[in-house]
Amino acid sequence: MEVNTSSPLSLESWTSGMHLLHFANEFPHDDLQNTLRKVYSNSKDSSYPLLAQFLHCATRAVYDEVERLPRSLRDIIPPFESFLDWAGNAELRNGQLCGSIDGVLLVLLQLATFIAYYSPRSRVGSITLTRQ
Repeated sequence: MEVNTSSPLSLESWTSGMHLLHFANEFPHDDLQNTLRKVYSNSKDSSYPLLAQFLHCATRAVYDEVERLPRSLRDIIPPFESFLDWAGNAELRNGQLCGSIDGVLLVLLQLATFIAYYSPRSRVGSITLTRQ
């Protein structure tokens, strides 16, 4: 395979048109379960097909990761239909895997909120996201 090195990319040409999105490392100040309920509700709305697909794929990925855990850790996690179920499980969120569980919830909530907010047919204000 031949690699073309005749014209290296400059930083400007590589980043032209690139946008950066920064997510805070904290849960929203609103009630977490209420926010996740909105995400779930919107995913059932036909106006948010990408959100529904994301939640399905994300839940499948989380399930696959749980299956790879050692038996002792896997037994800590109760059966779940969606990773959204974890938000209301205080024992799971305060237990041995609390940091991992909250990390998964936070990242997936942020991505789901982003997807819902920027969905082509989304309703403005259905899920709160601050643009800066």
